[in-house]
Amino acid sequence: MTKEDLEIEIELNHKAYKTLKEVEELDINQDLKDHIILMCETVMEDTNKKINEYQKVLTND
Repeated sequence: MTKEDLEIEIELNHKAYKTLKEVEELDINQDLKDHIILMCETVMEDTNKKINEYQKVLTND
């Protein structure tokens, strides 16, 4: 992973978190809301894994 990739992962994580918080406040169908929240949580989990892996590589170099 390059530094640019890391920056993209961090930005994606931030956007997913922001979207999750915004969706929690919406007055929409609960099933739809739950689905969007699940997608955001999945993106955040995936990006966190990649960010953590990159940090491990940095500390091992």
